[in-house]
Amino acid sequence: KNSAYLEQIFFFAEKSKARILLESAIQSRSQQYAGIPDSVITYERSLKGHINAMWAEMDFLVANASGQGDRLSSLRDSLISLNRQLLRFRNFLNQNYPHYHTLKFGNRVSSVAEIQKQLAEKKLSAVEYFLGEHSLFAIVITGNSLTVKKLSPDSDLTNTIHTFTQAVTQRNDSSYLMLGTSLYNTLIKPIESFIASSSQLLIIPDGVMALLPFEALLAGNVSPEDSNYRNLPYLLWDYNIAYAPSLTLSTALQEQKDQSYQTNLLAFAPGFEDSIPDWEHQAGSGVHSKWNALPFSKMEVKGIVSLFKKQMEFWELLFNPKQVSLFLDESASESHLKNATDLNARYIHMATHAFVSDDQSQLAGILLYPDRSQGEDGILFAYEIYGLSLNADLVTLSACDTGSGSVIKGEGIMSLSRAFQFAGAKNLLVSTWKVADRSSAKLMLEFYRRLIRGKNKISALQEAKRGLVRNTMFAHPYYWAPFILIGS
Repeated sequence: KNSAYLEQIFFFAEKSKARILLESAIQSRSQQYAGIPDSVITYERSLKGHINAMWAEMDFLVANASGQGDRLSSLRDSLISLNRQLLRFRNFLNQNYPHYHTLKFGNRVSSVAEIQKQLAEKKLSAVEYFLGEHSLFAIVITGNSLTVKKLSPDSDLTNTIHTFTQAVTQRNDSSYLMLGTSLYNTLIKPIESFIASSSQLLIIPDGVMALLPFEALLAGNVSPEDSNYRNLPYLLWDYNIAYAPSLTLSTALQEQKDQSYQTNLLAFAPGFEDSIPDWEHQAGSGVHSKWNALPFSKMEVKGIVSLFKKQMEFWELLFNPKQVSLFLDESASESHLKNATDLNARYIHMATHAFVSDDQSQLAGILLYPDRSQGEDGILFAYEIYGLSLNADLVTLSACDTGSGSVIKGEGIMSLSRAFQFAGAKNLLVSTWKVADRSSAKLMLEFYRRLIRGKNKISALQEAKRGLVRNTMFAHPYYWAPFILIGS
């Protein structure tokens, strides 16, 4: 119980998480503190964006067995050259902007005191899990306390979590009821007394735990025959829950200065009602050959746009109509999305299909309409997202599997959401499994309705989920549990 010892445990847990993402976030913070010219930051970001995009493209070509030997050779040569440029640039920073170099590459972990200060301001309690080879710890931090609790997981926690999510998505109710209670007893019950006074939790999962929607865990005994999903003891009733890859990353995002935005909302919904593009030959085995139309997705974004316009003053709509921009059908194209990111939007919302690969994180993408004249195939791949420059306060991916992907030790779930975080999105609303577009549309409308009325993002999402639970048609966690909020 020695405080210095507890802080050492926290230090090593944090040191192992999301280092690549953290460096990206600290770059922005360091620029603010060290007075670096915009031209220097732009050059650095462009250089790193090119390097990351090239690595991702190589990963994609190798995974797809494309046979493009010449292209692979060219990419390798370019990477060697760009990495030399990056090394020279970092030496330049060290000589000319030493304070920035120290901030950016010092690789420090936020202190417990720094994190407690922010948690107190946000009225949050944080629970960080650290999964070792033979042990599992929960590190609980509140505004005035630090607790480390050794947990007792079953022999195969990874398999249990996968079985739990399968039970929910496949509507295997008896398995869900059993595992929902079991996982609660493993992950939450031992720390109940430390978080009881809080109504909001920030969860920092480790490894495959990032695929677990904690809100769907069951905080009480249930009968295997209990099929009334409106009345189950979900953790959702007890806490508003958000997630973060690491507390140090969350702190870095919070310390960024408030952003001014040219546009309030960008919304995209291709719908695919009139025609569905043939993407398969563009992406090989990563894209399924058949996709359904998404009529409710268009209703979703139209409703969201209407909510935003209603809260705008008349003069705002008259003199700045681009405060809210809607892209439907074929205008919801890959090229329009890439160009629209230059509009510096506060909120970016995409309601469309997405796909992931459990083995190759770069074989993940968002499906939009192609624009052959611009050389765009209609698939916004993860490696392309890494090259974008976003300042959005929230990116919503109302699509299938946008929060899932491959698990990389020390980085977590490498997914579409990870790509958007690297590109600069401060918060993300994503799904961890395939979702029904009707229930998604209802949840998203209720989320934005509350957000516009002044609720914070965590409360707005949890209240929207509770609304679905109270609706008999959508009470099953299959409909509401996959949507999670990741961010600061």
